[in-house]
Amino acid sequence: MAAKIPREVTEKVLEDLTNARNMDDIVAEVCEAADLDWKRAESFVTRLFVENKGRIALSQKILEDLAGARNMDDIVREVCEKTDLDWRRAELLVNRLSAENNDRIILSQSPVLVPLALFTFVSGVILVFYDVYQFYQVYSADSQTFLFELLFLGMNGSWIFWSFLLGVAMILGSLKGMESVWAAILERWGRDS
Repeated sequence: MAAKIPREVTEKVLEDLTNARNMDDIVAEVCEAADLDWKRAESFVTRLFVENKGRIALSQKILEDLAGARNMDDIVREVCEKTDLDWRRAELLVNRLSAENNDRIILSQSPVLVPLALFTFVSGVILVFYDVYQFYQVYSADSQTFLFELLFLGMNGSWIFWSFLLGVAMILGSLKGMESVWAAILERWGRDS
């Protein structure tokens, strides 16, 4: 007689299959949650995979498109074309997958984002240090060069001021823009530890 698998376990397996988790990990969780031996749990997971292969493939395609930073409307249109879903339901599906897998999507985009943010941050720091150095030159000058330095600051002061503000904006923008990437990286690192 076949053991009754709880609905929550079935839903969790479908979610894990949709998110392309390791099959052995899924089977191990089913063994534990449904109190099945390995062979029966593996058979159950395989049956669910075969029965829902189209849905799983569609979900994985949507996740790949989201990770590739494809236009959301294009993804929704493609889902509408491949399934019998109307626009609203297709959009809900795409948004749900995006929300559930946000960290995964961010991490797949991070090879491009991290170097760009690092470059922006370092450039901002260089601008700020250069401008602070210019102000330091004026105020640390001895009495013979003070007039010359003050004249230089008067002629170039607005440029130095705006350059300083740009540097600060670059630093803050880089940190704020990468906030979600760093959070995803640290969460993944914490989970793997």
